[in-house]
Amino acid sequence: MPIHREYRKFCDEHDMFLMLHCDGDVREFIPLVIESGFQAIEPLEACAGNDVRLLKPLYGDKITFFGNINADIIASGTETQIRAEVVSKVNCAKQGGGYMYHIDHSVPPTISLDNYRLLNRLLKENGKY
Repeated sequence: MPIHREYRKFCDEHDMFLMLHCDGDVREFIPLVIESGFQAIEPLEACAGNDVRLLKPLYGDKITFFGNINADIIASGTETQIRAEVVSKVNCAKQGGGYMYHIDHSVPPTISLDNYRLLNRLLKENGKY
C-alpha cells in the first residue's frame, strides 16, 4: 500500500488518473484499494462474483467502477438477457457518477456483430448521465 500511495501522489502532481486492473473476485479488498489511493477499479469480472449493482451502493462515492458487463451473456444471451444485463447494471452504476462502461474482459471473438450492435444501442439508450 505505501508504494501505491506514492503512485497516487505522483498522479495527483501530474494530473493523472490512477486505476487498478485486477482480475477475479475483488469484493473483499475494495476497501484496501480505496485506502491505497486508487480512483478506479476494473474490469469487475462478473463470472468471479462481482456485481456493480451491489458494489455501487457500498463504495460508489469512494471509487469509480469500470466494467462488469458479462461477456458471456453478450456473447450467447438472448436479446432479453442482454438487455437485462446491460440496462440493470448501467442504470444502477451510473447513479451519482463514477461508472465507466466496459465488458468484464476484452471483447472476445465469441460476440457476434449483431450482439455487439445491440450492446452499443443499449448503451446509447441508457448510458447517458
